Amino acid sequence: FDPEAARISIRAPFEDQLIVGLDVCEKYRFNKEHYDQITAKRSAIAKFFKHEYGPRFKEDTDYSRLVWDTIAAAVVIDPSLITEAETRWIDVNDDYALDYGRSLSYHSSGPMGTRQAQILFAVDEERFWNLMVDLLTP
Repeated sequence: FDPEAARISIRAPFEDQLIVGLDVCEKYRFNKEHYDQITAKRSAIAKFFKHEYGPRFKEDTDYSRLVWDTIAAAVVIDPSLITEAETRWIDVNDDYALDYGRSLSYHSSGPMGTRQAQILFAVDEERFWNLMVDLLTP
């Protein structure tokens, strides 16, 4: 929602950057199986999940939910979850025109000021959900 801020962040001289795009995050969805695993134990988290998601799964067992930030957090906790990623030169178009806010990547060096970052394409889904269930069911 803020291409200028995104461009500043991407061009900042951080030692390492990992881009976790929405396209990747939309591959992995919280579903009834994960809900059942998390709510199987008695805990405050299970109680919250039952309150928040129980009625939705009762109404529709095929209900699912995107988990954008959860994937970003998981790969910070355990980078070995990453199964597919590529390092590219990256930038964000901040010219107020048709492609305003568009993410750009280059296989070889990009325009002046761009930096390299790792772009996430896939994670080990089974291990990702195992990590999330383990963290949510102490």
